[in-house]
Amino acid sequence: MIIGIPCSGKSYYCKDKYNNSNAIIILTDEIRKEITGHMNMKRIVIIWCLILLKVELINF
Repeated sequence: MIIGIPCSGKSYYCKDKYNNSNAIIILTDEIRKEITGHMNMKRIVIIWCLILLKVELINF
């Protein structure tokens, strides 16, 4: 799990570092964009519920 302040390059770092590996990358920005059409912080509770669901499905 990678955390940091907004716009600090977390997604860029993950995509660059782990793109050619077996790592599973779940990006909150991408999930926000799927749900709301943009990457703002609206519906944050729903977004984190979906993230947790994806993680549970991966571990199942």
